[in-house]
Amino acid sequence: MPANNTAPCITSATFGLCVIASGLWRFLSAEGGHAGLWFGLVMGSASLLSSWLFLKDRVVPARVLIWTSLVIVGGWFSYESFIKKGLANAELRQLIIIGVTLVTALCILFTSRWQPGAKRQPTSTSKL
Repeated sequence: MPANNTAPCITSATFGLCVIASGLWRFLSAEGGHAGLWFGLVMGSASLLSSWLFLKDRVVPARVLIWTSLVIVGGWFSYESFIKKGLANAELRQLIIIGVTLVTALCILFTSRWQPGAKRQPTSTSKL
């Protein structure tokens, strides 16, 4: 695995595991939490798949998949927490996932590269 893909690989895997754990938390804590469990399993699996794609140096599909997961998970939990229920009635689980989504988005944004196989150009130094 190229060194440039290590951080996004680990970050997307961690995000996937957190989303799966959140779905499991919902399933165990609320009656009728089957939808939450399936949402967590599907979105978490998509994030784990993107981690595997980063591992295999398939950067563009990995980024598309992780950003899709981040937008869907972050958007849904933000909608439920801030619009549907209101912040005062939001569950701790939802607020944690919103925070994890923001941190993951920043990590993915600043640590991965777009082109597989692209090499950094050395900075030129002027010789006087």
